[in-house]
Amino acid sequence: MNLIVMLIAIITAVLAESAMPGWGHFLRVKAPLLMGVVIYYALCRPPWLAVAAAVAGGILNDALCGLPPGCSVITLSLFAALFRRNRGFLFGERLSTHLAAGALAGVVFALLTGAGVALLPGPGGGRVPEQLAARAVGTGLLGMATFPPVFRIMLRLDRMAGNARPEEFPA
Repeated sequence: MNLIVMLIAIITAVLAESAMPGWGHFLRVKAPLLMGVVIYYALCRPPWLAVAAAVAGGILNDALCGLPPGCSVITLSLFAALFRRNRGFLFGERLSTHLAAGALAGVVFALLTGAGVALLPGPGGGRVPEQLAARAVGTGLLGMATFPPVFRIMLRLDRMAGNARPEEFPA
């Protein structure tokens, strides 16, 4: 059931992220829902699920968002490894952790993927630093807003499927 819930969550997050309109004030950035799912798996589930979520989510994200192949896979895998490694120091069920993780991950993800896109020739490449900074701020703010609900939804899905016991993470 772990794998089924993970695949449903990743596909739903990627499709929702692709379908939602961008936030116009920050160069049409979108909420990093997929990143929230990957970081949930890094903080709350077994390591193999965190790796699988990062790779599968990255492949889908690159394909649907037109990013260079491997850009999201590498970035999401780095996040999964970073949060998994520091899992003992973080409070995975706390709102403060979700807010900080959303802000930090949103900013860094926007900068790393923006740097990857900036290296491309053509109309998508050659972004100026001000554009990257605006996208980073917008993605960080949206990460702060979306990570807490993503964590709660994922935890409830895992509990309903029998993947997580209520005593693991109190509501």
